[in-house]
Order: sequence, then C-alpha cells, then structure tokens
Amino acid sequence: NEEFFALIEGLGFKTFIKKLRDQFSVQKQVQAVVEVACEVKKIHKIVTTEAELLSFLEQLRSEEKVAVCSSLTEEDVANVAVTTKSGEVSTFSSQARARTFFEELWAQEKLEIITIDAKRELALLKRRGAKIAAHYFDIGVAHYLCDVANKHTLEFVAASYLQKELPVDAGLEVRVSVLWALYEIFREKLQELKLEKIFYEVDNPLLEVLAEMENTGIALDCDCLKQLQLEFSRELLQIEARIIEITGEEINLKSPKQVGVLLFEKMGLPVIRKTKTMYSTDSDVLEQLAQMGFNDEVPASILRHRELDKLVSTYVKVLPELINPKTNRLHTSFNSTVTATGRLSSDNPNLQNIPIRGSDGKRIRQAFVASKGHLLLSADYSQIELRLLAHFAEDDLMIAAFMKGRDIHAETAAEVLGMEIESVRDKDRSLAKAVNFGLMYGQSSFGLSQLLKIPQWEAKRYITKYFERFQKVKIYIDALKELCAKKGYAETMFGRKRFLPDIHSQNRTVRSFAERMAINTPIQGSAADIIKLAMINIERELFARKLPAKLLLQVHDELIFEVPLGTLDELCELVTCKMEGVVSLRVPLKVSVGSGVDWLALEA
Repeated sequence: NEEFFALIEGLGFKTFIKKLRDQFSVQKQVQAVVEVACEVKKIHKIVTTEAELLSFLEQLRSEEKVAVCSSLTEEDVANVAVTTKSGEVSTFSSQARARTFFEELWAQEKLEIITIDAKRELALLKRRGAKIAAHYFDIGVAHYLCDVANKHTLEFVAASYLQKELPVDAGLEVRVSVLWALYEIFREKLQELKLEKIFYEVDNPLLEVLAEMENTGIALDCDCLKQLQLEFSRELLQIEARIIEITGEEINLKSPKQVGVLLFEKMGLPVIRKTKTMYSTDSDVLEQLAQMGFNDEVPASILRHRELDKLVSTYVKVLPELINPKTNRLHTSFNSTVTATGRLSSDNPNLQNIPIRGSDGKRIRQAFVASKGHLLLSADYSQIELRLLAHFAEDDLMIAAFMKGRDIHAETAAEVLGMEIESVRDKDRSLAKAVNFGLMYGQSSFGLSQLLKIPQWEAKRYITKYFERFQKVKIYIDALKELCAKKGYAETMFGRKRFLPDIHSQNRTVRSFAERMAINTPIQGSAADIIKLAMINIERELFARKLPAKLLLQVHDELIFEVPLGTLDELCELVTCKMEGVVSLRVPLKVSVGSGVDWLALEA
C-alpha cells in the first residue's frame, strides 16, 4: 500500500492520497471491531442470576460509555445487549433482568449511552416513570447530519462505513458490537465536518423532547368528526346525484379514467392535457374547465367532490380510529432524520398536514381540543424565513421594514406594482407574498408565472422590480450559489450541512435545482434549527420550574401547548421569551400567540 501511495503522490495527487489514506485509516480502526462483531458469540455473556446482574451494574459504574441495543415493546423491555471498550457483549436470561438493567443504566448520570434508537428508548422510559440521567449519542442522528441524503438504519450505516453487510435477522449481540464500532467513526466525522454544535446542542438532545411529545399526544373530539362525516357524506351523495341529473351518466367519480371519458368524450369539453394512457383530469385541468363558462357546473362539482372525499378519507374517518385506547389521545410520530433541510416531519398520523385552507378543512382543526381544565396555546414565529433573509443579506431596506414593524409584503407590493402603500389591496399583498417567498427560494420567472397564473414577461418584470428594491438580496443569492459551488454544500447558521454534488452538473435543469436548494437550505434550515432550539429551551424551563404545561405539536414555525387554566399568562410570557430570545439577529424574531379550547380557535 505504501508503495502505491508514494507512486500516486509523486504524480501530484496529494489531495486524493490524503483522502485515500484517511479511508484506509478508518478501515484499520474498525477492522478489529468488525471481526469482533462477526465472532461475537465467542465473547457473549448471558446474565442469568440476580447476583450477576448486580455485579455487572457495579462494574459499569466505572465505565464512561457503553453501547446499547434494545428490543422493546410498547410497554416493556424484551431484551438488551450491551458492550464496552473491552468488547465483551452481555445480554440477559429474563425480561425482568433486562428491564432492571435497562432502567438502572439510563439512571447513571456520568454515563454516555451509544444507541441508534434513543427516541424510542427514552419514550418507553418516560412511560414507565423511570429516571433518565445518562447522556446519549444516537448513531442515526449523527449519520443524518453527516449524510442527509441516505438512509440512517444500522444496516445501511454498517454497510457504508464498516463495509459489513448486517443481516436483517442479526441478533442484538451483533448489532451492539456494530454500534460500538460506528461510535468512534462518527465522533471523529462530526468533528471533521464541524457538526458537533448542531449534534450536541440541537438534534441529539431534541430526541428527548420529541419522545415526551409523542407520549403526551393530543385530545380529539370524535363527536365533532362524526358530525363532519355526516355533513360531508350527505353533500357527496348530493353531488353524485346532481352530476347524474346533468349528464345522464352514472360513473365512479373517484376514477380519473371514467371522469375523463365523461368530460371529454360524452360531454365534449375541450381537452386541456393528456397523459400517455388517458385524459388528464387533475385539479388544474378541472379548474380551467370550470372557468370556461360552459358546462362549468360538472367540473366544478367534481373538484368539490374530490375535496370532500379527501377530507373524509384522510382525516374525518381515519383520525378517530387512531386514538390510543389507553390514553384516549391521538399520538403522532415525529421524525427528525427525514427532511434534507432539518425540518421535522410527522406520521401515523401526519399532524403537520391538518388542513388550514378552506372553511371545511379548517373545521377539522376544531376537533383537536384541550383536555378538561386546560387551554391550547399556540406560539408562531412571524415571517421567520423573511427575517432570516434580511439578516443574512444585510439588506438595509428589508431590515428597516422589520425594525419599524412595517408590513414587508405590503411594501413589496407597492414597489413591484408601482403604487402607494395605502392603495395596496389584499390580492396585491398576496401577490407580493408569493414574490417574496418565491424569489427567496430561487424561483424563476417561469415558475412565478405558473404560480401566479400570469404571463412570463410580467413575472420577469416583478422579479426585476424586486431586485431593484432589495439589491443586497440579489447579491446574497448569487453569493450562496457561488459558495455552494466552491464548497459542495449549503449550510445553516448553526452549521447544518446539505451536500449538493449536482451543483456541478452539466445538465442545466439538474444544476438549477441544486442552486435552488443552495438558496433554500440556509434559510429554511436555519428556521428549523431555531425552532428546535426553542423547543429544547422551553422544555428545560418547564422542567426546572415544575410547570404542568405540555408541548403537544410542532407544525414547522408553530408550537402548540396544552396549559392548565390559570397559568396562561405565565406560559405565554415564558414561551414568547424563549422563542424570541433563542438567537440574536439583525432583526428581531417575533412570536404571535393565541389560545383557545380547540386548534381552530387559536387562529381566531
């Protein structure tokens, strides 16, 4: 190997050789541990007696770190595997001993636990009322920060960094040895990529906050949803009957193919667009047909039918079925290692996607209620992404608008449309809002024209006017693209990185997408980091002051709490202070708060 390195280095490939040496170094570091994982049965100890358990726990008190791999049910610990620097792996002969060990381990204050399932483990400990004092290092979160674009399962990470294929049915004793092998790699990787701050201060500690939120859940008024289902189902039947009355045809309105045949063959409406196999009947097509002025009732009715059917099938009918019978609450799962920008996502069910537009969609929010004797409290960052843009771009006009509390969208409308700010109407402000957010994320004149349904030349004029007013924004956006091309990644203010190799693509479309991501990531990613930090700080303050309020949901820039009656003012002050004070910018962060008995009332 050294002869090969010397030869290549002599040809001038010094950077390449450094990377190659680093890779060989990493492989040497982990080779012995991988061999241990493969031969783990030779050093596998099963704790069988109470005396052995107590002795083992006492032995671990002298350890600084251990790797743990657990098999959990919803309410209990099935088994645990643990290993230390000695390489010896221990499991337990009974569930009772595994449970005792697991809870005692997490109660040790000076211990660091290496795991890949920290959120789930913390959630179980909290449900069982166990003490949590140990520090933890989640390999999945570390890998997410280092390699956001790939999967973060132990199988994938082991294959990528240890060149070891981990069988799907690998036992806990093998998996825990792999965890130990990966720890040193990612500890160094985080340091090398300057990701330690975002890992140790944001993403890793956030897991405990998310575990608490998932356990808490939110109350749901099923009677409210039953009433909505009756109303929506009645209207769906009326729409179906009306379409039969108009057309004389009885079809399945959920079938795009049958809808296409009805509209374009039997009714003779103009074909807007076709796919390879059938007529397109998506919402854009139906909206165009509905606005043409002839036979417009049918496409408009089909649009309405789809809207109501989605509300019923996705929310009204499904949500009550997902209520946990033990808690009588709805529990979502928050995912912190899914999105490329650092935003959280939610599933089973997705409570970040509850409708906010349209009167019918909003009524679903009315079913999310506070418990008896409590209120819901909403705290929402106001225009955080535009404030971050003003901060990063150092644009004097934009900063002045925020410092003086002026309406940034109204000011943009006045400039772009060439009118006095007093003359700006709601529709003008909405247009300016689309321009503000579109250009912030690198939207082209074509994209803006499609969004606003205006000619491309007009969209281009808006963009020109916008950058004439906010000149430093244009400079900042161009600088972001250049910086990403130079470094190969975009970065948030807290150091989160998104690697964008396509920034060098010869394909213009592919490269343009990467450039948009280079603009999007520092702003949206920094906003995500800010609200995560706020969540951590608020939870710590609630715990320190022994306040009974609970953080229930995070919906991008908004946090929703459940607070006891009589504590609302105190909690409003606490939450606002923590959210607005999480970071110092050139413009102030502003939080809007609202309270009510249900989620819909928070927006009143």
